[in-house]
Amino acid sequence: MTLFPKTPRPGAWLQVGNLPGVGPALKAKLTDLGVKLCPDLRAIDSGRLARAVGEKSAQACRAVSLRTLHRAVSLRALCRAV
Repeated sequence: MTLFPKTPRPGAWLQVGNLPGVGPALKAKLTDLGVKLCPDLRAIDSGRLARAVGEKSAQACRAVSLRTLHRAVSLRALCRAV
């Protein structure tokens, strides 16, 4: 008996054509690769994906960011001791 049935991850059955930033051209390239759902996108080899859609688009599809993380500026107190 299972108390908590396994549920798919949120967005697991979301079609890649409905993702933000995926237009008709990128959708066509992904469909040619056999990618229709988000799990298909995670399963495809990253090199094959990069060759088909380009390096930047492949990183965007996989939600990879190469931007450097900058430390936040430390805030100073603006009150004055009385």
